[in-house]
Amino acid sequence: MPRLGKRLYFAFDAGPIYDDKGQLIAVIETLRDLTSHKEMETELEQLAGRDALTALPNRRTFDNRLAEEWRRGERHGAPLSLIIIDVDFFKQYNDGYGHQAGEECLKRVALTIQKELSRAEDLAARIGGEEFAVLLPHTPLEGAMTVAERIRRAVAGARLPHDKSTVAAHVTVSMGIVSSNADIPLADFVARADQALYRAKKEGRNRAELYVSSPNLIEIDRKSA
Repeated sequence: MPRLGKRLYFAFDAGPIYDDKGQLIAVIETLRDLTSHKEMETELEQLAGRDALTALPNRRTFDNRLAEEWRRGERHGAPLSLIIIDVDFFKQYNDGYGHQAGEECLKRVALTIQKELSRAEDLAARIGGEEFAVLLPHTPLEGAMTVAERIRRAVAGARLPHDKSTVAAHVTVSMGIVSSNADIPLADFVARADQALYRAKKEGRNRAELYVSSPNLIEIDRKSA
């Protein structure tokens, strides 16, 4: 509705009326405004796909989008990269600062991750606990490395106090990065990102690590940590 500047939804019903001889003598038409119902339905659909705490897309939305982008990549040969992100020593943070502070920490990390994504097609999601994922369609490994390092620096730069961490005096994140490979199934693609994340934690945390045939660590600038 251009003059109103909004989209409206209507239901139109028409019912015929016949006389005793079966001749059509009238038609009753009913127009119902379903806009409020449709807007509520749309809002509920969106909420169902969002994480209640951080407002990021949830695991279900992430899984659906990942499968969609994977199929698109197979059809067109476009690169797809995935970053799995974990807040370092979050259990210790939660135990030391309390559950409410832990929730605020996750909100800040989520917002920081989202701000570092510059394209509408990029997806940041909370996939469980203190774990996040970033899906980067049409992005080769080098681009994913750049995004991961931006996120790492931004989280560290927020300087959220974390005196229970053995890595830094503030909140940091570890990341695993993988880029698409048409020769592997989707489940293995995600598993490789998890393996790279595990290696990042094992090698000292506050870093991003690639999944490659041999360990290839991304060095970080300790002065910015």
